[in-house]
Amino acid sequence: MKQPPKNKEELFDELLQDLPPEVETLAYEFKAFVRGRKIKNPNELLRVVLLYCGLDQSLREVAGNFTLLEKRITDEAIRKRLRACEPWVKALLSEMLPERKLSDLPDGLRFLAFDGSSIQGPGATGTDYRLHIGMDLVTLEFTHFFVTDKYTGESLKHYPLGGGDVAVVDRGLCHANAIKEKRKEGADVIARYNSASMPLHYDNETPLDLVKER
Repeated sequence: MKQPPKNKEELFDELLQDLPPEVETLAYEFKAFVRGRKIKNPNELLRVVLLYCGLDQSLREVAGNFTLLEKRITDEAIRKRLRACEPWVKALLSEMLPERKLSDLPDGLRFLAFDGSSIQGPGATGTDYRLHIGMDLVTLEFTHFFVTDKYTGESLKHYPLGGGDVAVVDRGLCHANAIKEKRKEGADVIARYNSASMPLHYDNETPLDLVKER
């Protein structure tokens, strides 16, 4: 016999059962939750975090969904509460996903991943802005973060790098001139090859066809 689908409350209760017992304690310890007002306890605050970070709802959508379940709350109030949750969520993830000890990199060496994304405003049918991000692959912390207009494409030229930096990029950032510029700055680059933006030649200027050379 087919079981009826579970409602949202049942699913959320099951999720709470899978989380570490320190959820509430950590919320108070890291001051993500201080006292109950419209959001009455750490579990309700966790619901807000999951709506925004897990289901990728906008601040207004989170505020609307929370208002339907509890008391009326504004998207600005949601934003303020979420900003205070970062240390709590990091501590919670550390409990759930213990870090494996990695070998220390030599001093001054960083492996950095770079990528860009398009951003659309409400009702938009195309790209409004571009988001450019750099992340340290060891610490998982952002190293570069900025927004440009839609006419600014992805390029390694946007990111200041230096000796000891190793840029790891996909084919969208594999551009010969940008990579040459970063090499002059002392950085190294690991890129997924893009034949359209980086044609290869022998020393005598004869084109190199990687497919035929295989």
